[in-house]
Amino acid sequence: GYERAEAADQAIDAYERYLRYPFFDAATPLLHNFSPVVHERLGGLYEARGDSTEAAEHYRAFAEAWANADADLLPRVRDAQARAEALEAR
Repeated sequence: GYERAEAADQAIDAYERYLRYPFFDAATPLLHNFSPVVHERLGGLYEARGDSTEAAEHYRAFAEAWANADADLLPRVRDAQARAEALEAR
């Protein structure tokens, strides 16, 4: 919701809070693999903010988590890796 409202700082806070204190409901165990996607979103938000270090860190975390993803998801992994490398080269 924060991203849709263009409230990037609040979105970052919410995503970082999720990574520190992930919600867990034992009735829905298949829904607990959000962390990689959260890292991907944080990478984009930090990149837009101009924080290259944090952006690269989150892109790398996403790419590592999905390194063995299905073939149709690998373009996102390669993109995250490329973004991390470009940000680290700055």
